[in-house]
Amino acid sequence: MESEPLPFRVSVNAVKAFQSCVEGKDSFIQGILQQHPELDAEGASFVREVFEGCTRHAKAIKAIVNVYYTQDGGNALRADRYLYHVLFYLSTFRIDELGFEQLQAIILSQGRLKMLAFFQFLFNEESLKGWMKDMWYTVYAAEFVHKEIVEPALRHLDRMHELLHLLEHPEQQSAPTLDATQWSRSSLRSAGGSATLRRTQSQLETLNVTVPVPFNLTKPKPKKIPIPKPVEKTAHVVNPIPDSTYRSPLEMEALQRKKLANSRKARQRAEKASTDMFACAPTAEEVRAKHEERAQRKVQEQDAQLKSTPKARAVPDVVKATNILPIKMNTAAILREDRLFRKQKEEEAAMLAAIEAGQHNEFLLQEAEAQRLEELELERLAEIERRVLEGQLSREMALIAKAETQQQRQEMVMQSKEEFQSMLLRKQREWEREQEERKAHVEKTIQDREQAGLAKEKVVEEKKELRNQVRIEGEELRKRAAAEAAAEHEKRMEIIREIRALEATKIERDAGFDASETVGHGLLSEMSLEELRMRVAMIKEIQAEEEKMRREVIFNAKAAKDTLLKEKEQAIQLRRVEASQTRKAAARAKATATAKRQQAVAGDKRVSELREKLAAKRAERLAASTKSYSPSRTASPKVTSRKSRAGTATSVASARKAVPTSTR
Repeated sequence: MESEPLPFRVSVNAVKAFQSCVEGKDSFIQGILQQHPELDAEGASFVREVFEGCTRHAKAIKAIVNVYYTQDGGNALRADRYLYHVLFYLSTFRIDELGFEQLQAIILSQGRLKMLAFFQFLFNEESLKGWMKDMWYTVYAAEFVHKEIVEPALRHLDRMHELLHLLEHPEQQSAPTLDATQWSRSSLRSAGGSATLRRTQSQLETLNVTVPVPFNLTKPKPKKIPIPKPVEKTAHVVNPIPDSTYRSPLEMEALQRKKLANSRKARQRAEKASTDMFACAPTAEEVRAKHEERAQRKVQEQDAQLKSTPKARAVPDVVKATNILPIKMNTAAILREDRLFRKQKEEEAAMLAAIEAGQHNEFLLQEAEAQRLEELELERLAEIERRVLEGQLSREMALIAKAETQQQRQEMVMQSKEEFQSMLLRKQREWEREQEERKAHVEKTIQDREQAGLAKEKVVEEKKELRNQVRIEGEELRKRAAAEAAAEHEKRMEIIREIRALEATKIERDAGFDASETVGHGLLSEMSLEELRMRVAMIKEIQAEEEKMRREVIFNAKAAKDTLLKEKEQAIQLRRVEASQTRKAAARAKATATAKRQQAVAGDKRVSELREKLAAKRAERLAASTKSYSPSRTASPKVTSRKSRAGTATSVASARKAVPTSTR
């Protein structure tokens, strides 16, 4: 591998560094050139043009290099990604201007294996004309791709294959090389054509083949070799080739059987439907009986739900005595309840003192406000009742209109079903004709398969002969391998016996220890292990006594606090009993007021008139629904529609609800 040209190396580093840079291209490349003053004017021009070309065509270059890393770049380093970017740009976009000799010198200055893998992937004629060309079409115009990229690559394809052959066989390698002075005299032409390409006329030099020399590494220590398991000398049994290899898959046969069964079922259903199409249509009496039975069942279920009473648990004695559920209270709840009670007592005392001092009484104002709110509530309830009755009345009128529309739809359905029956007959005739054609085709196919069976049997016989020959050769190879493995195993066993004999001698190491002696470092606080244990035991006893005394103090404090909390809790329970009795009295008064309001709403004149109108409309709708099930209107041989059955059930339920409403 020859030395890498300086301008090429600077170009690769510049393209790589620009990926993580935030400044502009011009200022960035100017800084790179200032870091390398050893480059002359033409070398700097080469670096600038390669950098600008790689950044301008970055999208097309990156797409191909990413595919290389995904498919064929399993052994390629990520650090070489931008090296491939520059090589791809020079070998496709600028190969005519650079010259194949200079490109060859650049390739030979890199690693042989990675260059071989990359350029085999890049200069593949099928790929250049196929998927690579399609990917470039997404970035550039078709004319530009064809003239500037694909044609130059195909023109140098033969010479590139010769170079790849040299890379595969380095002993035959003989290629031109470029030194630093030659690179300083050559550069690419810019896009506008200002600079011209000067190709070097260097002499061809024979490349010496690099001879690898092993590293002088320290040999590792020999590891213990485990005893290998003995090789079982068992004869390998070769299973015969299954018959399913020469037979069609069972899935295809099962699929064919399933198709025949499905076609048979479909034919039977079609025949049955054509003969007994209207056999399932019930009569008008059966429909009426079915709806009556369903309505009666629903009424019975509702009555059963009303009559059933849920089971209740026995009330505890504590609740019977105080009529308050026992609540377990913690310390914070007890103190909070006690503080609230004291605050209420203080507010009551302040209010009584203010009344005694001659201030106005708020209770009289509250009673007047309550009476005014009671009158407003009566008016609101009467208005709600009127709106409910008006909504029910509008619903009854909508149901009557819906029943009339439903009758019209039933007549339209009868007409469409007759048309459907005639269409089924036409389909049946077409299906019978298709079945006859399929039957003739199946018979022809069976004859063709019988002729192909003879040729298939001949091929099977030839494959059986080849199988027997391969089996015999395999048995001979397995016997030979078993003999070699047994000899190798015996040799390893002998080496292991020698190693085990050398390691059989044991070294005994024993050191005595006295816990009553010091270590002997000469320190003032030095003590033996036994003395240390005694001192630790004394300290633990002292700590245990102190902990016991602290526990007694804490226990006494907690006992005093619990006694105080119990007294406060008993007082809170008494206050809660009094508050519960007060709330019950208020609830009874509220229930009495609610009953009076309901009686006042029921005696309203407009509400009574709306109830009478609602009862009349319901009776009219029930009479119309009963007439709709007469034999003259349901003599059709079709099944009654689902919506009419649902409407009947709704009517029966509505009639049941109307009885208590009208009598109320």
